[in-house]
Amino acid sequence: MTYNVISAATKIEHAVAAEVLQQRAAQLQNFALRKVTLEPGQQVRGYLYFPRYDAADALVVKAPVGSSVLPLEFAQTRVRR
Repeated sequence: MTYNVISAATKIEHAVAAEVLQQRAAQLQNFALRKVTLEPGQQVRGYLYFPRYDAADALVVKAPVGSSVLPLEFAQTRVRR
């Protein structure tokens, strides 16, 4: 009986957390991940976070620049805490 109550409570917590994350993702899609076109001489800075994936050592993001594609290479480092 106790296990069923705890299990049901855990499922509700996970559902609420999933809903919050979906809302946050929608906000980020409209705000943080907006398309930006830069003119020559302009620049933009910021951070881009990717989920951690332990099986990968590197990540290559291909960004369209004019008529070509520019590969942006990132190295994943592991730090023990």
